[in-house]
Amino acid sequence: MDAKKSFQIGVLEHEEAWHFFKKIIGDGVESSDFLPIATEVAKKCGGLPIALRTLATSLRNKPQFVWEDALRQLSKPSSSNFKGVPATVYSTIEWSFDRLQSEDHKQTFLLCSLMGHNAPLELLLLFAMGLGLFHGVNTVEETRNRLLTVVSDLKASCLLLDGNTNKQFDMHDLISDVAMSIASRGNSVFVLRYKHDSNDWPDDETVKECDKISCFGMSELPDQLKCPKLTFLGMGSKDPWMKIPTNFFKETKNLKVLYLLGMNLSSLPSISLLGNLRALCLRNCVLGDMALFGELKNLEILNIINSDIEMLPEEIGQLTKLK
Repeated sequence: MDAKKSFQIGVLEHEEAWHFFKKIIGDGVESSDFLPIATEVAKKCGGLPIALRTLATSLRNKPQFVWEDALRQLSKPSSSNFKGVPATVYSTIEWSFDRLQSEDHKQTFLLCSLMGHNAPLELLLLFAMGLGLFHGVNTVEETRNRLLTVVSDLKASCLLLDGNTNKQFDMHDLISDVAMSIASRGNSVFVLRYKHDSNDWPDDETVKECDKISCFGMSELPDQLKCPKLTFLGMGSKDPWMKIPTNFFKETKNLKVLYLLGMNLSSLPSISLLGNLRALCLRNCVLGDMALFGELKNLEILNIINSDIEMLPEEIGQLTKLK
């Protein structure tokens, strides 16, 4: 989960934007009956290449009634006041999201938006397995194949990008912002990245309904995380000595996926209360006595990378569901 990087975003003039749009949907649109509709749809992108590419890719080879419906929806006033995202961009990305072919695609896309730039596909796989994202798959290999298929479809829709390597994926900043806005509807997702002010941690009322929380760069943590509905928690600190409070997990008993980056877990008794935890991913963490991990009876995935382990206790043998 790398820090955010910036992509250059230039606004194209009208003719240049239309040429860019037409290049994706095909020159045949010039002689089609819905040329006027296509030009109006292109105008809705406000000259922004990411909006033009996303929308053109979604509409390519679609019949006229789909174009007409798209224009109708894009002409509605945007319900978003999301800071930093132009309304035209928000509408086009939201429209593309709404047209994704399955709930698998939608949930994977929203999960990807929590993972930052050049995120590892293998980590996404662990998250998907822990959350039980795909129904009807039973093995790691089946889940991997389904995930790679969905990721490929999202790339074809221009909602995801290739990463620096073939083992990573990426997402444009604006698309990520819109995805997080969509995911945050109803306060079900809270995202905080690369902050250093402890006051940025939300109050209990804000997070109590959250289903997913992704917080990286925190300088302090609350004594207890009061999120009874929480299923996913990704958390990291740039301070390798920052400890998680003793009772931090006392009221997160529904948690299914826990991803910790650069945290000190030398003493964390409340982790034994996470009886529903299915995936535990630890990277660059300081680990003490791991005997309490043996209490995580439903754990299917234990992924530990670049972490300081004092000892691997025999209690790990009690985790009979590990895959």
